[in-house]
Amino acid sequence: MCGACAGCMDDRAVAADALAAGVVTRPLINYFMNHERALRGLMLGYACVPNDEIAPNFAKLADVIEHALMPMHMAQA
Repeated sequence: MCGACAGCMDDRAVAADALAAGVVTRPLINYFMNHERALRGLMLGYACVPNDEIAPNFAKLADVIEHALMPMHMAQA
């Protein structure tokens, strides 16, 4: 599953923060040859994650993404 957010976050930093929180994800920018035109976002794979761990890990990821987007929302206010 991919979630894209054109230019709205540093997907590499979010992926690193997610990993620190125990969630493995991949930044979409890594899959583009032209990084200037790349979509920003995350690639998620959860096929090997036990069902009872999916929701808690998505909650962790949501917290990481919310934290990453928070400065942007504050700057727009």
